[in-house]
Amino acid sequence: MAFESFPQYDLDFSANADLTSSGTVNPQFCACKLTSTGVAFATAAGNILGIMQDKGASASGRATSVRTVNGTISKALADAGGSGWTAGDNLEVYGTVGGLQTITTGGAKIVAMGIETTTAGNYGAVILKQGQSA
Repeated sequence: MAFESFPQYDLDFSANADLTSSGTVNPQFCACKLTSTGVAFATAAGNILGIMQDKGASASGRATSVRTVNGTISKALADAGGSGWTAGDNLEVYGTVGGLQTITTGGAKIVAMGIETTTAGNYGAVILKQGQSA
């Protein structure tokens, strides 16, 4: 199933490190956060800035494109160590490389809602909903 959202709100931010060297994860479609030194991967149960739309910056200070606005649609990674999600599930960040899963952590932040069912380790469409409490 394909989804589109217009207009898109993609902004460029400086990376805080080489975002392409996170093991086997391609940073494209991973959740990210903004730190005092730039964009970094979002971590478990935290808030997000948005979802990276490009393959990530290859060095600290290089630009990476991030989809940032609540209500916009993006593809996102279902964390390989997590549970994936079912369409309609509220999602949280799981792990350390910006993957998402159905909320299981008490007090986690709702960062998106799944709009198609996706299994762990795959990609699926989500609607961004940053900063809401579960």
